[in-house]
Amino acid sequence: MLSVGRRSINNVVYQQVTDALFGRKQIEIQYASIKQTISRRSISPQTLVLYRDNWYLDAYCHQRQQLRTFMLSRINSAVISAEDAIEFNNHELKQHFHNSYGIFSGENTHTAELLFSAHVAHQVAQQQWHPHAKGQWHGDDYQLTLPYNDQRELLRDLLAYAPDVQIMAPAELKEAYFQRLKDALSKSEAYSRTIKF
Repeated sequence: MLSVGRRSINNVVYQQVTDALFGRKQIEIQYASIKQTISRRSISPQTLVLYRDNWYLDAYCHQRQQLRTFMLSRINSAVISAEDAIEFNNHELKQHFHNSYGIFSGENTHTAELLFSAHVAHQVAQQQWHPHAKGQWHGDDYQLTLPYNDQRELLRDLLAYAPDVQIMAPAELKEAYFQRLKDALSKSEAYSRTIKF
């Protein structure tokens, strides 16, 4: 088994999280943001998810007073509290965490309309992008429609298919995609000017 993009996790943190899950207890954590800003949180763990080779914890954050997803590799420390965890039923958790595209939770607020060229169409058609995704063939091209809430992960996946994907809608996703491509080209050109071959 070859894992790509797996982030290492602290075994003590993993043990504390699983013990709290089974014991239905709250956890006090130190959490690092993507910019490495550390925050202290009190959370009620709900489910542990292995997604794309990385562990995530779905939990209720008592500071934010809402359900959140925490990447285990960003939890620097975890201590089980004596307080009982606030529990949510499976329907509530599914509604919040599993309706949107990828790991980002929340209610779907956008619908992406995508057209993949014949070069990648069969590969795309064989993937499960989202439980509510709909696909149809247009000649040799494949059109895919799927709901999403946060465009970040969807953008990363679409960029992997450049130049064989055309974003038909919505306009903001299309603009964000073009901006990413322009930024990458601009940085590549700037870097190449500093390198002497």
